[in-house]
Amino acid sequence: MKQEPRPKRRHKGALLQAAGLVLTLSALPAAACDLTRGERLVLGSVVDGQGLMLADGREVKLADIDTPKLAHERAPAWPYAEEARSFLDRLLRQGAILAYDKMSEDRYGRILAFPLLADGQSAQARMVEAGFARVMGSPDNRACLGELLALEAKARTARRGIWADPFYKVLDAHDVVTLARSEGRFEIVEGKVREAASIRGRLYLNFGDDRHEDFTVTVAPVDAKLFKAGKWAPIFSDLPGLAGRRVRIRGIVESFHGPEIVLTHPEQIEFLDQGKEPANGGVKRTGRKARKPRKH
Repeated sequence: MKQEPRPKRRHKGALLQAAGLVLTLSALPAAACDLTRGERLVLGSVVDGQGLMLADGREVKLADIDTPKLAHERAPAWPYAEEARSFLDRLLRQGAILAYDKMSEDRYGRILAFPLLADGQSAQARMVEAGFARVMGSPDNRACLGELLALEAKARTARRGIWADPFYKVLDAHDVVTLARSEGRFEIVEGKVREAASIRGRLYLNFGDDRHEDFTVTVAPVDAKLFKAGKWAPIFSDLPGLAGRRVRIRGIVESFHGPEIVLTHPEQIEFLDQGKEPANGGVKRTGRKARKPRKH
């Protein structure tokens, strides 16, 4: 008589290993920034360098970073897109705990999270440190930005990952042509402020003589309060005093009377003239278009 197959037995060592993993993740060391810890990450698949699917079908987006984009029907892949995806996949296969800042869901219903690894470091920190991500941030998720910006500066100086590729080079605030071609993209821009002012509650930082064509940075009145609070208050309470300061700006390049980046939180601007030079040694570019005379 044919015997019924015996149920498969899981190896005792595998059970102990799984139990040890849960214990390790539940007792993670303190992270470098203040986050609220949640559930254990049960991974389904890694979509790209910034997105993943949980085993139950929920979608997760890594907060605070911008990673190389994979190819889609309208555009080819960015350099290092597959490397970034593979690196994140390897990180998360080791196990992680989902942690959150103030905002835990974006407008598309995706979970905004910081997967914490066994050493307490976030997946974002490891991605930035390895040179597979740039720091982006948002007004509601700022707890980790200080740590991430410091890691990005080191990766950029060492020319790790994306920082070795011209596609991701820091742009010159005075190269209007290149900035105009970058419309719709997240970019990091360096330059010297020509003049700064507040008009009807909106903050303006102009980088050229012609505010209708040159690069401009603005802050909407609703966001300006963040720039006038805490450690940033002494800086932004004297806007005319920002003229001549060398800064690094990060954000989405838009077009409104020339290239523009709208800031929503103060970590998007770094001051480079406080005893240190730009991490990339400065950027000089050519190809500037002729400007119309400024109207008086």
